[in-house]
Amino acid sequence: MNWSLLDFIVAGVLVAILGVGGAIFFRLNRPVTYRLGFVFMIVGMVLLFWAGGAVGIIGDENNSANLLYLLVMLTGVVGGVYTRFTDDGMMRTLVVMAILQTTIGVAALTLGWGDTAARWPWDVIAATLGFDLVWLLGAGLFRSAKLGSSLA
Repeated sequence: MNWSLLDFIVAGVLVAILGVGGAIFFRLNRPVTYRLGFVFMIVGMVLLFWAGGAVGIIGDENNSANLLYLLVMLTGVVGGVYTRFTDDGMMRTLVVMAILQTTIGVAALTLGWGDTAARWPWDVIAATLGFDLVWLLGAGLFRSAKLGSSLA
């Protein structure tokens, strides 16, 4: 693997984002379910960025359809800011992220994007289901925070 300077910069940014997620987990004065929901979202977004850019979910990393996954991440950022990171707003944002993730996966399967990849269509199916699970688990944690319930 030959890494360029840009690869190292991107990796550093991703590690920094994970660090911010960890700091938020420990410093927020919110229920643990809210903090865990936020961690699910941050870790999911970092993994989605890495998978889409480094190895590619749809086909390989050079398939431009992978850029659609940036919309999922953008939805998370904009949705969080727009709703002021309220538990209800974050719950809704993660549900929208899951819907968008599914829409991209279904479009890739229906339109045959990445069908030359050795693992197609299982790579798209597994990634779609896996990330949907992350987004929906995070949404469930935000819902628990909204309802005032804890994990115990």
